[in-house]
Amino acid sequence: MKKRLVHVVQTHGLGDCIMTLPLLLDISAEGYEIVFSCRDNYTADFIRYIFACLNLEITVFSANTKSPLLALRYLITIAFSRPCYLIICHGVNSLLSRLLSFIILPVIYIAKPRFLSGSQNRLLMSKERGFHKVLYNQMLFFDSKSNIPSDFISKRDFSLLLNGASFASSQSTYYSSLTSSDFIIFSLGSGEAESFKRWPTHNYYELACLVGKNFPSTRVVLVGSPSEKYLAADFCSLDNVVDLIGKLDFSLLLEFYSKAVCLVSHCSGAAHISSIVGTPLVFISGPTSVDITGPYTDKCVVVSSKKNFLCSPCYSKHFHDGCHVNECMSSINPLDVLSAISSPFIISRFKGQNHFPVI
Repeated sequence: MKKRLVHVVQTHGLGDCIMTLPLLLDISAEGYEIVFSCRDNYTADFIRYIFACLNLEITVFSANTKSPLLALRYLITIAFSRPCYLIICHGVNSLLSRLLSFIILPVIYIAKPRFLSGSQNRLLMSKERGFHKVLYNQMLFFDSKSNIPSDFISKRDFSLLLNGASFASSQSTYYSSLTSSDFIIFSLGSGEAESFKRWPTHNYYELACLVGKNFPSTRVVLVGSPSEKYLAADFCSLDNVVDLIGKLDFSLLLEFYSKAVCLVSHCSGAAHISSIVGTPLVFISGPTSVDITGPYTDKCVVVSSKKNFLCSPCYSKHFHDGCHVNECMSSINPLDVLSAISSPFIISRFKGQNHFPVI
């Protein structure tokens, strides 16, 4: 019997791939085999690990099209897999989209209406309804003109995607003393291509000093990819900071998230990871829309500039490198972020006593 295979292409960052997870799980629940193409090997390995935690099968490719030879090999591999559907997520490289849609029909696009004219043998999805990306992706299984079903995944349900999953790691014993005490995670990076999304590193440094003053028995743990190691250079003088950037495998990274008091981050893959583990999040927002592309979680406190910039959020497909001034992020005061950490639902996660900020 011919296998029922669906190929999903999402070549944006780790955060976008995490927001595609509910769609992938829906496809799996319908009995289809899944081939998933993403941007890089790190993201590919992460998606494989998540599906392994859930005891589900998936084939993942890194859609590396930086050289003609790699692109050709990738396209040939996908063509010979003979999927019955191709799902191209919004923002995928237009040349890659055309090449894939040429060799595979029918195609399902998640795209803006202006990209859909003249298409044939394609199921078309509009991205103009004001819904979060998680819902855009899930709507693929429903008529684009119908209302969202009442049983669509909620923000609370999204944090249960990994409920009961085991994050066993060979590194766990080494870090057990750290995870047994109170700690807050800082994610300093966001990928070099989207560095404009970041809250300035010196603001994170000031926040770490404030955490040390107000929560003296609480450590700050820095996480990120190996390429972001340089961001931690200024923190070595702080006794309450532990630099684990580039040192954690996926299993230990998720274990740290699940045991942390909270995560403090701007728009990044790390922020989206917190949404599937259920870790409270202090989300520092500026160029990106919290309602459309922010972490899909109800355990979140959003901190934005009090100056109320009319140009924020500005991030879109055609303005993806920021204004290079980034005042909407740099003007956010670390004291406001500390106040968010002091929210009641975050304070309740502290194991120690007398955790009340003195600011």
